[in-house]
Amino acid sequence: MFLIKIQNYNTLLRNFGIDVINSVIKELLQILSNQLNPTDTIFHTYENEFAIVSDRREEVLEHLIDSFQSQIASNSIFVNGVGFHLVYSY
Repeated sequence: MFLIKIQNYNTLLRNFGIDVINSVIKELLQILSNQLNPTDTIFHTYENEFAIVSDRREEVLEHLIDSFQSQIASNSIFVNGVGFHLVYSY
């Protein structure tokens, strides 16, 4: 299992509104789901946090996380003409 947390969720919500934030989250989850197996599960645990549960070995999950990090680092998510560059940190 690993967690993904959106650090500045409240600031983003205040500045852009819930519809834009939901669209960003939807795009983020789409990028992530492209890396997952059908047996992996994503849970929306809190408003700004997601858990990914998998029965795969730790080494495989580390590769998944690295691949996900590369994808979000090299792409911005655009919603309503506003670009969001995502930064990944441990």
